[in-house]
Amino acid sequence: MKGIKWNKGGVVVIYRVKTYKVSEENLELFNEFFLQYLFPNQINHGSHLIGRWVNSYKNKVTAIWAYENLDHYEEIERKIRQTKMHEEAKKRKKELPELFISSSQEFWEMTGDYKEKERDSSETVDI
Repeated sequence: MKGIKWNKGGVVVIYRVKTYKVSEENLELFNEFFLQYLFPNQINHGSHLIGRWVNSYKNKVTAIWAYENLDHYEEIERKIRQTKMHEEAKKRKKELPELFISSSQEFWEMTGDYKEKERDSSETVDI
């Protein structure tokens, strides 16, 4: 894939940025569903969660996942779709109120290898 950066170990790293538009009243339910079904199934098949955030309005949730490359992502997704947990999640989702209004995802790559300079522990930093 053109333009992908290589990390020091020689492995291509891409990031899947998945954003959900949610209703504030179902945010907690959506978080519970994520923790019970989505997170463990992804982790058990090789995904790496960088982080998951909600905006200040509590109407958007964004998760960032790391993969070696698109083939790695597609392989994990293929395996997940074949699991019992995936089938249980689909069934459970039908029983619940609408967990999210819409979702989108993009694949991102790093633009460089950036490091902050190390500071002496006695140094203060004004923010």
